[in-house]
Amino acid sequence: MSTELRQIKTRVTAEFQARWKAKCASAHLSDSDALRLAMLQFIGDSAAPVSYMAIAECPDMSRRRQEIRLADSEIEGISELAQAFGASRPKYLVNLVRGHLLREPQLGMTELAGLGESNKQLAALGRHFNQIAKKLNSDENVEAHSIAQALNRLKEEIDEHLAYVYRVMRSNLDRWSIVEATNDDDR
Repeated sequence: MSTELRQIKTRVTAEFQARWKAKCASAHLSDSDALRLAMLQFIGDSAAPVSYMAIAECPDMSRRRQEIRLADSEIEGISELAQAFGASRPKYLVNLVRGHLLREPQLGMTELAGLGESNKQLAALGRHFNQIAKKLNSDENVEAHSIAQALNRLKEEIDEHLAYVYRVMRSNLDRWSIVEATNDDDR
């Protein structure tokens, strides 16, 4: 495929051009960039976005500073959002980037606390089910045995849920290496 760039021209009314320029300015895009995006969308040839996944077995402890310049109003908005999220401004921005890269929600401290409490209550329920199942299993009654089996299945489902929520919480608290996901990787 040739990388030589070609020019495409078209004629439009002055009113249409003014509307186009206003729309491009509101999207913070140059006329050319906006037209390129519109053309890619129209022909359906926009490249699939690269997706990433976290590798839990490979913590990434490296940190590099990345400076961005924002308007005062943007900083104020980020500060308000971070406070509502229960995080510092830098942590909030890291969560935004990680959420975008991984396409997974990054939870705030309020959500993490809620999940932790939920897991604690589910774990207590699981322990109670286990005690009931043990008591029923010690009885030779067939009906009691089938109830015990049902309780054991429920306990297994609760344990699976607890493990899943734990992984979600850990992925939000720890930073793992992020690698490009292949089509074979499970998300």
